[in-house]
Amino acid sequence: MDRRRQQRLSLGEQQRLTLVRAILLAPDWLFLDEATASLDEPGERMVYELLRQELPRASIVSIGHRSTLKALHGRNIDMSHAANCASTGMVAKAA
Repeated sequence: MDRRRQQRLSLGEQQRLTLVRAILLAPDWLFLDEATASLDEPGERMVYELLRQELPRASIVSIGHRSTLKALHGRNIDMSHAANCASTGMVAKAA
């Protein structure tokens, strides 16, 4: 993003602008890393509902720390114990 624009937009505004760009580009895959971190939980739900409505064929992969993300996806992978499992060769499984 242009540095001048970054100086004028808050983090929340930058996140919203990025989501609008994603909708306009209509990708097959959308990878979101803490994309709704600046939103409250109702706002987060609205964003995911909008993404599903506007990008019905897109596969959405989200990375985040909020427990509310689980309810917004059909499949979940819990990586919280991955560090402990790495030394034993165990792999996290889809929930």
